[in-house]
Amino acid sequence: MTPEYAVELADAQRQEREAQDALNAWLDRPIDAPNDTPPATLEGYARTLGRSRRCIEALIERYGEQSDLTAALDRNTIAHEHLGLKIKE
Repeated sequence: MTPEYAVELADAQRQEREAQDALNAWLDRPIDAPNDTPPATLEGYARTLGRSRRCIEALIERYGEQSDLTAALDRNTIAHEHLGLKIKE
């Protein structure tokens, strides 16, 4: 049986993956590559990563510490740490 929060969790995880992939691509670009990505775009990706985290936290508040929710929160924490982003409380 699929939990009732599955669609919301999947959407948060999709947004997280897209933001993380974009930030990783920017970080992994060659050092001599032109930096044509506006800072506002990068900040937008970071905000998206934070929003996905807050969504997962809200799901945990509503449905308790389900294994899939806590795993998603752990992955989000790792993504923040890997990218050097601060987690806002």
